[in-house]
Amino acid sequence: MSYNYSIELESARKVKAALPYLILMRGPTAKPCPIHGHNYGIILPADDPYWDQHPMRENKDCKCSIRSLSRSEYANIIAKRCG
Repeated sequence: MSYNYSIELESARKVKAALPYLILMRGPTAKPCPIHGHNYGIILPADDPYWDQHPMRENKDCKCSIRSLSRSEYANIIAKRCG
């Protein structure tokens, strides 16, 4: 796990009481990530093992990132997806 991602994940987990979810965000590139491309937009709890098992930016083609979400942001995204 890269140092920067490790710090980012640790920071996200410290605030999980207020922002309990993480969303996988696509990086600023036209080429899909070969590792996470099939999971763009996935939302899981901040302490889900997925985030440790699939770290971001370990591959030179990975520009993905994570963003913390509140419960209300999570609910809004899920409502839009379920339309």
